[in-house]
Parts: sequence; C-alpha cells; structure tokens
Amino acid sequence: MHGTEPQYFYIINLEDAEYVKTIYGDREIHESFSLIDREKIGKTVDKMKAQRQSPKVIDYKLIRNDHYLQLLVNHFSNQDDKSKIAS
Repeated sequence: MHGTEPQYFYIINLEDAEYVKTIYGDREIHESFSLIDREKIGKTVDKMKAQRQSPKVIDYKLIRNDHYLQLLVNHFSNQDDKSKIAS
C-alpha cells in the first residue's frame, strides 16, 4: 500500500479515536454496516467514477463551503436516522 492511495488515509484515520467517534458514534465499526443504504452507495460510487473521468463533475461549491467539514460531521454522526438501514 502506498501513501498516495486514498484508502491509506482511511486506515490511518482509524487510529484516531476522535475520528472514529465522529464517524461511528458509540457503535462498533461493524455495527454500522447494516445502516448503509446500498442504493445510495451505488449512486455515489457511480458519481465518483464519473468524477475521475471529468473534473467538471466535482461539486466545488460544496467542498469549498466554509462549513464543509461540519456538514460531513453532521452527515456521518446522525445516529437517529434509522431510515438508512439496508434491506
């Protein structure tokens, strides 16, 4: 594994207790898998593939938003949203 691969940074972040708490809340990591909306993930993966093909697809307005990091925290720490449970 090389330091330039995006997956590398996800693994390194798992060593940071605050990061893990922010992303997974009080759940164990494996308990979060059943909460994944498979259809939404599929659409996200398709969008990511399209972004690799064309940088024009990237939502620069979103990622340059002053509140982008807080939006990510809010999105990933929403433990009350049980509607995301995969079927």
